Amino acid sequence: MKKFITNILIFFAGFFVVDKLLIVVRNSAPNREPDKRMEELYTGRANYDIVILGSSRGARDIIAGKIQDSLKLKTK
Repeated sequence: MKKFITNILIFFAGFFVVDKLLIVVRNSAPNREPDKRMEELYTGRANYDIVILGSSRGARDIIAGKIQDSLKLKTK
């Protein structure tokens, strides 16, 4: 029983340490994001009429510049 409790305490101590190390990764992740459009929308810094979001496959078929020219709206 003593070995079982020791193993449980070691597991929880290791889990605690890994959890605290992952806080650093969580806090630094937004700075490494290359596409800041969602952040701009959320904070209100985006001054666009149309925002096109999606995968790279969708980005090849939808060209924001052509939409902007034809509709005379600001796109990003």
